[in-house]
Amino acid sequence: MKKKYLYPLALACTLCLFTACSDDDDVNAWEQLPQTEISGAKANLTLNGTTLSQGSVQLTVNNATAGVLTLKNVVPGYSSIPVNVSLEEQADGSFRFSGQADVNTLPEGANERATERNQDTVALLKVTANGTITQDGTVKADISADGAAFHLGAYSGSTLSLNYSGVPMLGKTVAYSVAQNVPVPVLTLGGVVPGEPVLSIPGIYPQNGAFSFETTTAASTTVKGSGQFQNGALSLDVNVKLGVEAQGGLTGEWPLATTIGEPVDLTNINYSDYAPVRIVWTAVNEEETNGGNISKLGTLFGSHLMAEVLNGITLTEDGNLTARYYPDIVTGAGSEEEDDMLQWMMGKLGAYQTAPVAREWQTSPKNLMQWYAKDGLIYLVPNLVQILQQAAADQNNPSLGANIDIIMGMLPALKELSDEELKGLLAALGQQAGIDLSMVDPQLIRQVADWMTNGVPLKYTLDGNGGLRLYADKGMVSPFMPLLLTFLPQLQAKFDELLKEADAETALYLQMAMGILGREKFTDLETVWNENTAEFAVGLGFQK
Repeated sequence: MKKKYLYPLALACTLCLFTACSDDDDVNAWEQLPQTEISGAKANLTLNGTTLSQGSVQLTVNNATAGVLTLKNVVPGYSSIPVNVSLEEQADGSFRFSGQADVNTLPEGANERATERNQDTVALLKVTANGTITQDGTVKADISADGAAFHLGAYSGSTLSLNYSGVPMLGKTVAYSVAQNVPVPVLTLGGVVPGEPVLSIPGIYPQNGAFSFETTTAASTTVKGSGQFQNGALSLDVNVKLGVEAQGGLTGEWPLATTIGEPVDLTNINYSDYAPVRIVWTAVNEEETNGGNISKLGTLFGSHLMAEVLNGITLTEDGNLTARYYPDIVTGAGSEEEDDMLQWMMGKLGAYQTAPVAREWQTSPKNLMQWYAKDGLIYLVPNLVQILQQAAADQNNPSLGANIDIIMGMLPALKELSDEELKGLLAALGQQAGIDLSMVDPQLIRQVADWMTNGVPLKYTLDGNGGLRLYADKGMVSPFMPLLLTFLPQLQAKFDELLKEADAETALYLQMAMGILGREKFTDLETVWNENTAEFAVGLGFQK
C-alpha cells in the first residue's frame, strides 16, 4: 500500500476511536439508574418508621430531575402506589428522591367501594417517599402513609378504648368507613349516644392518626369527641349533652319518695301515685275476684322494700343514669329477731312513710345505664357488657363476664331469626327449664332484643311539685304476662312446700298473707288478669 493512502487510513481510525469515546462520555448518570423492580436485600424500606421485610419499589426515570417511584405491596391494602418524585444527583453518582402522592381509592379487599370524588375532597391517604437510589440497584426509602384509608375498619373489644364523659365505656363498636353514597370517610358510633343507636359523623380525616369532631343530632343533642388511630387500634373520647327535647325536663337528682299514702280511716288508704312503688290493679267487676288487695299490699310492702335498696337516681345531661343504692335489705339492728324478714314485714303494716335503717349508700358507676326522653316516654338503655363486667368485679366472680361476647353476639341474631326458628329456640329453653313457653310470641323476643339497643320505654309524669313517676301500664306489660303467668304453678308449688315445712307461727303468717291478698292459690291470678283487669300499672316514685 502506498504511503499516501496509509496515513489517511490511520487518521480515520483514530477519529473513529475518539468519536466512540466521546459517545460514552455523553451518557447521563440519570440514564444509568436501574428501572427494574428492586426488592430483597437491595431494598431498605421503612414505613412510618418501621423496617419492612417485604415489598418492593420500581423507579421510572423521566429526566435528570423527575421520575415516578412505584411502591409495590409496601402500604397495607395497596398492591401499587405510584409516587411522583423529584431527583437530585449526588457527588457519588447516586440520586436522592422525594415526593408525595394523594390516594383516593379504598384499600383492596374493602367491602365498600369509593365513589367518584370531588377535586376539593381531602385524599383518603397521603403517602410520602424520601430516599436514595444508586446505579448498582440499591435503594433506601423512608415512606410515610397516613389518612383515612390507613385506618378503615370496625373497632371493638381490645381494639377500641372508648371513654364516655371521661369514664371507660365497654361493649360498643365504632366503625370507620367510606360508603358508596358518601364520598368522605364516616365515623359511626354504635350505641354510644343516647337516643342515637347509630350515629354517623362524616368528614373525619385523621392527621398523624389524630382527629376531632363536633356534631348536633336531629334531637339537638351535642356530640363532641377526639380520637387517635394507632397500631390498628382506636382511642376515642366522647362527650355528650342531650338536647332539651331529649332531656324532657327530667335532668337532675331524684330522691326516692318517702310517702306511700295517707290513711283516710282505719280501712281506707289514699295511696299516692308517687309512692316509692305504686301498683295499680283495678277490676272490671269489683264483685268478682280481683287484684285490688294485691295492688294495695304490693304498694305498701314494695315501697318499704324499695326504700331499703334504693335511695334515689340521678339523670345527668350526658344521658347517664346512676343510682344511690344498698346491696342488702337491713331489717333490723342485727339480732336474730330483728333480722327476721317476716317479722319485719308484719311491722310495716300501717306504716305509710318509709324509714329505712341508716346506712352508707353506694353510687353506681357511670355508663351502666343511659337514658333519654322522646315522644312523652323515657327510654332506659342498659349496657349489658358493662353491667356484667361490674357484677363480676363486685362479686369477684369472673365467670359472670365469661360469656359476654356470646350474649352480645346472640342479640342481633335474634332479630333475624324466623318465627319458626324462634319458636324452636323457646321450646328448647322451655324443655330445659321445665316450663311451657309455647305461648310466647316470637315478636316479643325481637322486641326485647331491640330494647337492648334502643332502650326500654317507660311512661313518666311530673306533678309540678318535684314529683316524678316512672311506670309501665297495662298495654306495655300485657305482652309479657303469658310468660309470667307460666311461673304461677311453680310459685304455688314452692309456697305449698314452704307452708308444709314451716313452724306453726310462720305457717299462720303465710296463710294470713294469702287471706289478705284475697287469694286461695297463686294460680288464681291468671283468671284475674285475663278476665277481670280494667287498669294495671306498676312504677317507681321520686320526690325532690
